[in-house]
Amino acid sequence: NTGLTSCIAEMLMQSHGGMIRILPCLPKEWKKGHVKGLIARGGVSVEIQWDGDTCEAWLTAKKSGVYTVSYGDIKKQVELKAGKRIQVF
Repeated sequence: NTGLTSCIAEMLMQSHGGMIRILPCLPKEWKKGHVKGLIARGGVSVEIQWDGDTCEAWLTAKKSGVYTVSYGDIKKQVELKAGKRIQVF
């Protein structure tokens, strides 16, 4: 049943139209959590940790480039180097 897994992944990270969205549809009941290994379009590995209103996110790209990332109302462009993990939030 990959359908449920895909839905959960989409609640935690979305990657459409050139944008990586962090926690776009997090249920209120999930007050605290951590996910690692989600893959955004372009081969970007995403790791997220949240606790209430705080969120930390790290990205690791397979290839260097500039990526647009958003969390809530915050939107920024980040330059990623291939294989280097960086914290974006």
